[in-house]
Amino acid sequence: MSDYTKIVDYAAKDALITGNPVKLVKGTELGAEYDAISVAIATKANTASPAFTGVSGFAVGAVGAPSIYMTGYATTGWYNIGANNWGFAVSGAKVLDIANTGLSVTGTLSSTGDYKIAGTGIYNATATNTSLGLFADTNAYAGIKAYGSSHATKANVTELLAGTGVVVGSFSSTGLAVTGDISVSTKTPASAAAAGVAGTITWDANYIYCCIATNTWRRVAHATW
Repeated sequence: MSDYTKIVDYAAKDALITGNPVKLVKGTELGAEYDAISVAIATKANTASPAFTGVSGFAVGAVGAPSIYMTGYATTGWYNIGANNWGFAVSGAKVLDIANTGLSVTGTLSSTGDYKIAGTGIYNATATNTSLGLFADTNAYAGIKAYGSSHATKANVTELLAGTGVVVGSFSSTGLAVTGDISVSTKTPASAAAAGVAGTITWDANYIYCCIATNTWRRVAHATW
């Protein structure tokens, strides 16, 4: 990218006396000027739909004055927070903080697709005695709620919530506790040696089946009363 710099001072020629050969405007001078203008134009971006190649540099900007924004939205766009740290602002307020340590979001994060999480997962990195919930969008009380290791009464317990925050089940290192009924799908093993995983329980119209070892089933008849 180069800037155009005028080669010949044509205004200065006006002050020269008539007959001075330097007063003449030569075709070579005009050619050189137009060549310089052509080079400058060819290496500059258009104001409409510019196409960039190579590395482009932008001002640092600020949360209230992003350096990369769309026309008409001067307070919404990208800006530099610090070394290896970018921010995205909406109406002058930071909503994204991107650094080499990760991504920080201010406000609600929503998606019409899937969330894929690598590493440790979703957790509260600053406090071990508080809870963290994953809830359905239309019901803030239906979902999963996990408690930290220092919680006063529910240390390392994860609860399943339904309805208006009713706990329907919880699990911890001591096992699984269920509030309410457990529904098990119906299935009839083909034989006592049918494929099965130890601990599996199922049923049909005549028996309750329990897999006591790999591919080893037992059954007991049930009747009305």
